Amino acid sequence: MRGIGFYVGHVNYFAHAKALIYSISQNTNLLEKYEIFMAVGNHVSTDSVQFNEAFDPKMTHLVSVEIPVKLRHIPYLDKLIAAQSIESRCDEGLIWLDVESYFCNFKRLLPNEMTGEIYVNPVDKKNIGIAYGASLPFIWQEITSKLGVDLTDFDGVYTGISNEKIYPYFNIGMVWIEVSRGVFSLTVDTLFQMLEMDSVIDDIEKNPLSMIFIHQAVFTVAMLKLYGDLILPLPQKMNYPLHLFEEDANPPDLRQIQSIRYDDFFDKHPLPADLASWFNGQEKNVKSIWYYR
Repeated sequence: MRGIGFYVGHVNYFAHAKALIYSISQNTNLLEKYEIFMAVGNHVSTDSVQFNEAFDPKMTHLVSVEIPVKLRHIPYLDKLIAAQSIESRCDEGLIWLDVESYFCNFKRLLPNEMTGEIYVNPVDKKNIGIAYGASLPFIWQEITSKLGVDLTDFDGVYTGISNEKIYPYFNIGMVWIEVSRGVFSLTVDTLFQMLEMDSVIDDIEKNPLSMIFIHQAVFTVAMLKLYGDLILPLPQKMNYPLHLFEEDANPPDLRQIQSIRYDDFFDKHPLPADLASWFNGQEKNVKSIWYYR
């Protein structure tokens, strides 16, 4: 089975899920080959969700996932647990997305010449990434040691927005998997082990950015272990971070964008005119909320 998967971790994000499903069904032809999987934390009530044309059960599979109570404060760990669950159902291919994603101008399937195993972009900004050639900080030493990966074996990558050369560090906003090797499962298993280590807990509690991005660092190293040099970038103009548009020194022509990730953009900005024809008013209800406590 081939799937498009995403995660809802708070009742407010059913609006985002509705918008994403709309964009998949109206602005792409992906449903010719893919089925939609909406993972929902089992602590999130679905009572307010109208399972009608917006969440057509014939189109969207609802998957309940258990997020351990003691780990619900770790940012984005819940998303990875959900991805692990969907990954196990989609052995023929998976497009994993942030629920704050939207397809704009994608009226075709990927061309046949795309024969890679996994497609993902480098992170947008450095954050806890490592400048290429610099020494590894504690958290990266622990992750690479745990998974038996040497980052210095790999070429550097450039961050999408800030254009800094760093050791491989990838964004999980969109992960396009053609050959499944269990990367989300390995990521979650490794994270669970690391979050049992007092030294790791002490480090991420002292470093807020490490707390927020440890999940992405572990995912990166797990992906390097399983795919190595087979990792390729996403097709051009996919998974563009709309919320960072004002920070982009070389912003793209939004009329040519195939998909965006908008994060908190609509908290403070109106819909750009160049995207108006694709949204059909879907942007009005997609405000962000930080629910990790």
